[in-house]
Amino acid sequence: VNEGMVGIDIRGSLTFANPAVSAMLGYSVAELLGQSIHSTLHHSYPDGSALPVAESAMHLTLIDGVARTVDNEVLWRKDGSDVPVEYTTTPIYKEGTLVGSVVTFRDISERLAAAKVLAQERAQLQAILSTIPYPVFYKGPDACYLGFNRAYEQTFGVVGTNLIGKNVLQLDYLPESDRLAYHAEDQDIIAQCSAVQKEMQIRFADGKVHDTLYYVNGFRNIDGTPGGLVGTFADISPMVEA
Repeated sequence: VNEGMVGIDIRGSLTFANPAVSAMLGYSVAELLGQSIHSTLHHSYPDGSALPVAESAMHLTLIDGVARTVDNEVLWRKDGSDVPVEYTTTPIYKEGTLVGSVVTFRDISERLAAAKVLAQERAQLQAILSTIPYPVFYKGPDACYLGFNRAYEQTFGVVGTNLIGKNVLQLDYLPESDRLAYHAEDQDIIAQCSAVQKEMQIRFADGKVHDTLYYVNGFRNIDGTPGGLVGTFADISPMVEA
């Protein structure tokens, strides 16, 4: 069993502990038995600040008998180092009376490390996009916006974060007829994972209609399902005028 598991009586004392929790926290099983779970398995919020006993899910379950799942708290090992865990409390009743609970722990260090790497990669990608002088946008499988670069915001005079989760039908700075056509095209590109390259006229934040070269490509998730699309366009008005 890779999950740590302990039993707690109604007073909060540890009545049993499996080898996995012993290995996770550096205590022997003998050291844990009979100890208060709150004084032995010190825990805190993810930022390291102390978690009051009264707010602990382990404590609350012993009070009201309600099972709880906590996604991210920090337990402190015997050597003073910390380990992020998710845990579940399960109340134990005997003849209708609450007598304690079982707590199951899972070390989530790898999950949090992977999430940190992913966040860093997203930040790097956004930095790359922000240096591109042409407007760039990307959407999910539901044709709703996932993000934009700085050039897009400047071109249309919008704040990208205000548009996340919306689709083109909700962009009131575009004519309604254009929105309907764009949305239908987006849905088709995403479903077919196709590409479109064409000249089109778009009204910018300056109030003028600009001639552009418009490019959009659909993409798939690693499992082959529609993932969304990425689009950009270049202003060719000076060339057209010339």
